[in-house]
Amino acid sequence: RRVHGASTWFSVVSSLNLNLEITSPECAASPGVDMWLVKWLLMMLVPVFAAAALAAGGACFYGLRSVSCAPRLQGLTAGSLVDALLRSLFQIVVLLFLPIVAASLSFFGCHKDVTGRWVMEASPARTCFNRGYWSLFPVAALFAVVYGLCAPLALARWLLARRRALHPVEFELKLGFLVGRFRDECFLSEVGAMALKIALVLCNTVFATADARAAGMVLALLASLLHLAAVQPYRRASHNALAIGVMASCTAVLLGGTFRDRPLRLTVVVGGLIVNSLLILVGNAYDLWALPREELAAAVVAADSFDKARTALAGDAPSALFNDDSTSLRGSGGQRSGAVMSQVLDDIELVALSDHASTGSRR
Repeated sequence: RRVHGASTWFSVVSSLNLNLEITSPECAASPGVDMWLVKWLLMMLVPVFAAAALAAGGACFYGLRSVSCAPRLQGLTAGSLVDALLRSLFQIVVLLFLPIVAASLSFFGCHKDVTGRWVMEASPARTCFNRGYWSLFPVAALFAVVYGLCAPLALARWLLARRRALHPVEFELKLGFLVGRFRDECFLSEVGAMALKIALVLCNTVFATADARAAGMVLALLASLLHLAAVQPYRRASHNALAIGVMASCTAVLLGGTFRDRPLRLTVVVGGLIVNSLLILVGNAYDLWALPREELAAAVVAADSFDKARTALAGDAPSALFNDDSTSLRGSGGQRSGAVMSQVLDDIELVALSDHASTGSRR
């Protein structure tokens, strides 16, 4: 049921998402062009465009290695650049996952209008289940399977493989943009978030009436809310509290929209939107204030711990272990001792770097 103030707020917020409607590409199109199909295909190819843009930018950075005015790029290797580009592409796909999945499944959202004709929810001018619809069905099914099924499964498999192959500290450093916010045992939480988005889109696509869609979304959000409250996957307690508050307010907005009593519906929907907006604004403002201070404190503690450990090890071991030119330790015993001592120091330094990097990756 429509709540005018809430509808206006949703319209404002939708402009911050990946929404091709606000660009109005049909104004520059020739007469007779199927603009819905054009916009749908553009949305489906967003990851391809993102990959092309990243590849072009990476090629430019790689070409600037030999330029004297860019000394910081001279140590850039092809392997590190490709790794950074792949991480960037993963992050773009994760951020744009909801609108892309919603667009891919919008092709299957059909309902019967007052005249008895089956029309597409996203484009009422298009008729479902006719010859034109079935001609596009294989392409739409391919995109739906790729984005709605293969993408989260591929991410889960990749994270599991990296988890098994890498040292925990190296895993944290390399994949902090995906797992840095979560506790070690909850490193698949991003895949769970993608699954929730798919469930919400399916509820909006499969069910025909607005009340049924809202009920399905409420059930999906309630299940996710209970899981979030029980597991609390985030490292920071404030992030767990913020996520629970935001999800609870979203659930209240959807549930309130189904109420038949207008004053109660208005109170719950508008109140939920206010609470949701305040939680997001205050939570982000708090992070902007607190995270730099925590990063500085973590860096100081890590550096102090590393210095103390090096001093303690240096005091207990012969100085020759820290001097490559020394010949006082000879033979395999001294070499093994030096290798062990070097490994200990390397591990301490890696942990210090991990502590600092994991704090920064949770922004």
